[in-house]
Amino acid sequence: NLVSVGYQSKLSLTKFTLDKNINGIVLCSVYCLPDNPFKRHRLIQNTIENNIKIAFANEDFVIENKEDFNLVNNWFTFYGEHA
Repeated sequence: NLVSVGYQSKLSLTKFTLDKNINGIVLCSVYCLPDNPFKRHRLIQNTIENNIKIAFANEDFVIENKEDFNLVNNWFTFYGEHA
């Protein structure tokens, strides 16, 4: 099952990362992830542990593993938390 989550739905995003019936989430951009780095890390860790992929339409990128997540974190570091 694939879920598309809108920009204003950050609260429901956490719910989907814990759902064993979801195998993919589509977001408009990496900047739809939580601004708080600790919340962002926990959310992505949940997806990796539950084998859920997160696709970002604007960046044409998918987080499938820890290495992908590290790359996204580098983007936040380089471009800033609120680019």
